[in-house]
Amino acid sequence: MTNLEKEVIRLDDEALHYLLHSRKGRWFLMRLLDRAYINMRTFDPDNMNMTAFNEGRRSLGMEYLGMLIQTPQRIKLKQKAEMEYAEIKSLMELLDRKQEETKEPYVAVKGHMERSTP
Repeated sequence: MTNLEKEVIRLDDEALHYLLHSRKGRWFLMRLLDRAYINMRTFDPDNMNMTAFNEGRRSLGMEYLGMLIQTPQRIKLKQKAEMEYAEIKSLMELLDRKQEETKEPYVAVKGHMERSTP
């Protein structure tokens, strides 16, 4: 392995450490994995080109997932990210249902969803 390759790995590790120790960074990583079709179906029976495209995205997502599960500490932080992500998505879905019922808009405020005031 060249010095350049070692430096890239070191910088990737530092960046991943930074992201995993930040709530916003963990959110970003979970969104990235969602958009990369991790834990989702990539097959589109009506469009094989879309299936291939989705599989390409998934392949990249699997590389990042592999980086997230290299050490027990990273696994714990990934699990923390998953829990936070699930909680936020549940809250957003609940607020979306309420908004549909009341027709009042909700906005994100300091990491939480709140009813907007006119």
